[in-house]
Amino acid sequence: MNRDYWTIFFAAQLCALLCSVLGVYLNMRRQSMLVDVLSHSALPGVVLAYVIFAGYSAIGVSLGAALCAFVSVLAIEKLGSSRGRIKPDASMAVIFTSMFALGMLLIAYFAERTHIDVQCALFGELLFSPFWGDLSFGGLLIPTVLARLLVAGVVVFGVLRLVHGRLLAASFWGEGAALMGISPRGMTHVLAFLASLTVMVSFELVGVVLVIALFSIPPAFGRLWASSWRGMMIGAAVFAFVSTALGLAAGWWSGLNLGGTIASSQLLLFLASFVVHKLRYRLRRPVEALHGG
Repeated sequence: MNRDYWTIFFAAQLCALLCSVLGVYLNMRRQSMLVDVLSHSALPGVVLAYVIFAGYSAIGVSLGAALCAFVSVLAIEKLGSSRGRIKPDASMAVIFTSMFALGMLLIAYFAERTHIDVQCALFGELLFSPFWGDLSFGGLLIPTVLARLLVAGVVVFGVLRLVHGRLLAASFWGEGAALMGISPRGMTHVLAFLASLTVMVSFELVGVVLVIALFSIPPAFGRLWASSWRGMMIGAAVFAFVSTALGLAAGWWSGLNLGGTIASSQLLLFLASFVVHKLRYRLRRPVEALHGG
């Protein structure tokens, strides 16, 4: 395997790791669908960045996506606080569909100035990542895609290390956390910021749609088999690594979109593990009943 293959492999693995780790925190707080909102809401910001900067600009795309995502979070909170008339899930549905529709309209309106492939925006294209060029660090050439993911990883893991205890308190002990001066709303903003950053760096790799699978399926696997937060985190990370490797192998063998094969492999592995978990539970019940008798 040449350098381009290894670049694609490590880019996919870093992306899957970031998404799965953040997905565990979102899963604990029952906010997994927040990624759906952020990924769809980022599209208008990306399109406007292409228009404003007259082409692709990494900083412009990042700022545009992050700004639109954060505005969407504030809009959801505003709708959800309307005296209980609009439930949180309904407000999420209203915002993410509206923002995504706006993004598609902007792509159509500025088609000659954006040069955005709708299919790549939806599903990404990992195969193009080696063509992003290299960055030099002390004479060492590092692929740009890996440098971006590593910087995002440092930010994500650094912030999580600082607020980990507060996130757990806000997730499992809401009222007690509030008495301790920990704001659940503030923790939601922190997670929204980190998820927006991860969606931003994953946008061109797996697209705004398939990134949802990377955030949702590994944490669901971890929660299925683990009984502790640490076990859930380890299970999600291992599942993400294995399923991503299998998805890449399937994509290279079949010639299909790599983001699609990764998401499909995660789904198939999760369904298989779910069936095994159910069979294990049904087989264990008679044994426990026998010992109990």
